[in-house]
Amino acid sequence: DPQQAVADLMRGMGALSAGELAGERIAVAYETQDQEDEHSCFSDNTMADVVGNAAGIRLAYTADWDGVDGTSLADVVAEVEPELGEALSSQLDANVAAAEALAAEGTFEEVIAADDDSEGRTQMLALVESLQAQGDAIAELGAALGYEISLEI
Repeated sequence: DPQQAVADLMRGMGALSAGELAGERIAVAYETQDQEDEHSCFSDNTMADVVGNAAGIRLAYTADWDGVDGTSLADVVAEVEPELGEALSSQLDANVAAAEALAAEGTFEEVIAADDDSEGRTQMLALVESLQAQGDAIAELGAALGYEISLEI
């Protein structure tokens, strides 16, 4: 069912953005400042995971893979809700860039352990808030398209 597939895609994008990535994978460790709450605490790969997750959400929307042709969700949205679609595209791009900038601040452990007013922690909190807003924007777009999108994980 194509309609269910679109709803599932949007739910996955929204839940990963707002709940899983912003909440479970970043905010918990940000709040506790405990390495044990880091998403990839054993492999120390969390910064790469954060960047990859943000990029993956964008790829799910744009379907911009080499060798893949077809209509993406972004293409459909551009036809029916162009303003919301453009706003979401900009937000997706900004969050990937913010995740990459955060990764340049050091390891995840270094950033979560730093002082609250440090550049890395300031960027981390801003990314959490922006990812949550992105999830809300995905749910809003879903509603505009006639879907009820839950962000619960």
